[in-house]
Amino acid sequence: MTKPRTLEQRIKFDYGLPMGQSLVRFTLGERSVDALVEIGKRGEVYYFVKPDAGTMYASWQRVTGDITKSGSGAIKLWAEKDAEFMARFSGNPAATIPIK
Repeated sequence: MTKPRTLEQRIKFDYGLPMGQSLVRFTLGERSVDALVEIGKRGEVYYFVKPDAGTMYASWQRVTGDITKSGSGAIKLWAEKDAEFMARFSGNPAATIPIK
């Protein structure tokens, strides 16, 4: 019996996402959040959840296997005030990725 793919593997291989940034929707049951996912040149995976109004600090989170590591990605201060950055969250997500 083969082991199920990790979240990192599913993001990289199962949804046709290119290297670079893509808008995705993560789901868990009835809940969902939009996020930017970045697949780096060396295969590292990061995500940035669309910040809520009033969020002062938001950051990129590293995905390693099924583990999310905070503190290993860049921090964005007042992301909601950066119109160019927030525009990346508009449009249809390239993939909907269930979190198991």
